[in-house]
Amino acid sequence: MSWTDSKTMKTKDISGYLQKNSASQQTQGRTDLMTDQNQTQLGKTLWAIADQLRGAMDADDFRDYMLSFLFLRYLSDNYEAAVQRELGADYPKPEVDGRRVPLALWYANNLGDVVEFEKQMRRKVHYVIKPQYPCRTGQN
Repeated sequence: MSWTDSKTMKTKDISGYLQKNSASQQTQGRTDLMTDQNQTQLGKTLWAIADQLRGAMDADDFRDYMLSFLFLRYLSDNYEAAVQRELGADYPKPEVDGRRVPLALWYANNLGDVVEFEKQMRRKVHYVIKPQYPCRTGQN
């Protein structure tokens, strides 16, 4: 079984678990809380998926690897939020097909302002993420 096949299989497992669990809770009139047993089961399922994804990699190495990605995602999300605040009403709407992030649209339409904008962002958040390098999944 390939990595993508196992990932798809586990994703289906989680989806099925969550749907079954949600239906069970709705019949009991409890749609807003997970029981301790359900939380434990979900934790075990997620842990098993992480074990399967890391394969033969040492758990400590995998943790470092994943923490790096989480940190990059945090920086990207933080920068995106700061850009939205800075541009306000000038922040472009995302394209329908989602191929270009809004900041890439702004850069393309405001070439003369890019240098000053990046200076301003360095003053505010102390770093700049070029629009071609955001940590985006396309599902944001």
